[in-house]
Amino acid sequence: MNAIIRNNNFIFKENYKMVSVSLSEVVFFESMGHYILLHMKNGTTHTARCAMCELAAMLEGMNFLRAHRGVLVNLGYVIKVKSTELLLDSIWERVPMSRRYKEDTKKAFEDYCILCQKVENRGII
Repeated sequence: MNAIIRNNNFIFKENYKMVSVSLSEVVFFESMGHYILLHMKNGTTHTARCAMCELAAMLEGMNFLRAHRGVLVNLGYVIKVKSTELLLDSIWERVPMSRRYKEDTKKAFEDYCILCQKVENRGII
């Protein structure tokens, strides 16, 4: 395997060097053939060799959702769910949302918002 997740960090090889980035800093992952492009909160990108299906399995249950065959989005950056796209905070990016993932995406975003509201009301944040 070319990438792993450990202690809430995505660890991968880029340009022959091992790189570790915090998952909380990743806005979304985008498939680029046999590679994954990481779009970061600060606007930079990284490239990792990893299959999207492997990455989706690694991120299961970690506030990332598959909005499209080639896109995994960090729910913490989703501002708005539209009919065919998601609007993301931080980098003001729009990412596609396919019909196949539309209902699951809407449900996951609603559940995430409800969870965040409950946590906020308890004074945990």
